[in-house]
Amino acid sequence: MIVYATSNGLVLGSSALSILKLPWFSVLLLANAIDRITGIATGVAFERDWVVLLAGRSRTVALARANAMLRRVDLICEIIGPFVFGLALSKYSSVQCILISCVTAIVSLPLLILLVHHTYNVSNGVLDRPSMPIAADNKQSSSPGLKVFTQGWILYLVQPILPASIAYVLLSFNNVLAPSSLMTTFLTQRGLNPAVIGSYRGACALMGFLATYLASLLIGKFGTIKAGAISLTCQTSLLIGAVLLYFLCPMQNQSILFFFLLLVVLSRLGHWAYDMVIAQIFQTAVPLSNANVVSSAEMSLASFAELMMLAIAIIANDISHFGALACMSMAAVAIATSLYWAWSISESTKVLFKDQYV
Repeated sequence: MIVYATSNGLVLGSSALSILKLPWFSVLLLANAIDRITGIATGVAFERDWVVLLAGRSRTVALARANAMLRRVDLICEIIGPFVFGLALSKYSSVQCILISCVTAIVSLPLLILLVHHTYNVSNGVLDRPSMPIAADNKQSSSPGLKVFTQGWILYLVQPILPASIAYVLLSFNNVLAPSSLMTTFLTQRGLNPAVIGSYRGACALMGFLATYLASLLIGKFGTIKAGAISLTCQTSLLIGAVLLYFLCPMQNQSILFFFLLLVVLSRLGHWAYDMVIAQIFQTAVPLSNANVVSSAEMSLASFAELMMLAIAIIANDISHFGALACMSMAAVAIATSLYWAWSISESTKVLFKDQYV
């Protein structure tokens, strides 16, 4: 669709509203939506289900290492992918680069299926699930899809780790003090060189890679629950410092602006470390029979939170509102930290994770 639009000149000189009305754009949106949904489905299956069965639910350190390895591979691809695509754009036209990306995706699909099949074969039946008999009332239900959807949300809301999950969702509101399009727009309007902005985004991705080692170290030394508290506290402290710097010092000074960016970059360590922590909390506390449904509910809620923040940013799209948006992002992270701390010291959590409070 993109090649068709580009080669026929349908994008150049067109307004955003006119593009939205074109049929090919609707097809493109539908394809992208299907891609996102299937991506979430495979992510839930691999990260919240398979890795638990393969590494062992009760083996905390082994599970942390497996999670770290998955996250490293994911982040390495996120770092290398844009770099390679940018390099290709400097040598080839956009249409050729899109075709190369499509061919790469098509070629990698059989490889992905082959690797999944190989993983299943070497698992020696660990990934097998007993067939569950279908209840009579489910057979007679006129709307089984709606029933499954409702039961999934009910299961999510009654989980004992719900506060920790809500804390993770609140982090999705931080769509400003992060390597986001909003931050890129702010830095562009401040007159920063595109190379500097690219370096900032690359540094944030690098922090995510380093966080996999940090999270494994924290989980091994302090346990999963305390590791989450440390990660969120560090992220909140750094973001509070960044917001105070924004309001108290002139951002026209590039040295101050670079220090502001440094605080945001360092805060990504805590963000990604907690991402690993909450994944392991889910893996060890949520029953395997409910893991897929509960994880899907959490991810959909996080996506909705991110969408809400983007909607607010669209309404307050002037550069003068950046400070208010930054405060909202920082406040969301601070609330998430407070909620997690309250949950971590509660008696129910101490009973659920009694091996970590010895």
